[in-house]
Amino acid sequence: MRIVQKTILKMIETEPGSRKEWMLYRFRYAGKFDNRVKTYKFWQETNRAGQDL
Repeated sequence: MRIVQKTILKMIETEPGSRKEWMLYRFRYAGKFDNRVKTYKFWQETNRAGQDL
């Protein structure tokens, strides 16, 4: 897991907000259909800068 991904995930989990659970759910749901993803999928397939969690 890259540093950017860890930072984003930590910010989402620790910051108060009404969309926190929704965002985490969407990342988990996107990763559910890709065997390479362990838990959360942050990046689109066309994005070369990041990798999936």
